Amino acid sequence: MAFGGEVSDPQRERFSLLVLDPGEIYFEDFGVFYYPHGLPEEEAIRRKTRGRIKMCSKSIVFDPQDVMLPMLKFPLRSCSVIEKWQGPVTSRIDAMGNVIMIESSQVYQMKEGNVLAPYVFKKKKEKYLFSLNFVTIEDVLPQMQQLLRASTLTAADQNSMIAAIVQSRQARVPFNTSWLETLYEKIVVEMVGDKIDPLVVNPGRIMVTSSRLYFQP
Repeated sequence: MAFGGEVSDPQRERFSLLVLDPGEIYFEDFGVFYYPHGLPEEEAIRRKTRGRIKMCSKSIVFDPQDVMLPMLKFPLRSCSVIEKWQGPVTSRIDAMGNVIMIESSQVYQMKEGNVLAPYVFKKKKEKYLFSLNFVTIEDVLPQMQQLLRASTLTAADQNSMIAAIVQSRQARVPFNTSWLETLYEKIVVEMVGDKIDPLVVNPGRIMVTSSRLYFQP
């Protein structure tokens, strides 16, 4: 099966749909560097962490490449701001203008040391900086802000807005043919569909080729 975005190492991948809330939908992920906020810039750069941001319908999840560090889950209902971060003119972190700042009053820490254990709930209003590696901020930020707006609605209205977002993405985002295993596969059919796992249903696109069946969230 194929999943959209950059290739990640399955040996280090800790994220699964089971860390999401019931009924929550995973959309896509992006390669990032996480920089601790509130430190002198040189110290923040020294302590930067490579990983992936998982954009989901009710949360944002950061999965560090270093499995000794915990995954960070930001419930959107606890986020007050998701915006473009603008550092000082001479900032090396913001040199490309591609940094997203998340301000959240609560974060869940999960699977530290790659060990299954009860989540650690950190309740403190803090800012978190993520520098996008291979996409522009214009590709990511509007989608996150749209989901943030949805989190402020009543449960029924939030679900309706998310359903509209899902339908729009399914109609708008084509299957990424770079995920085909070989150049000799012939595309038979492409359609929208859902991937059904125990406890989880995730919408996306299905492609059937002459050799394989692919699913892209």
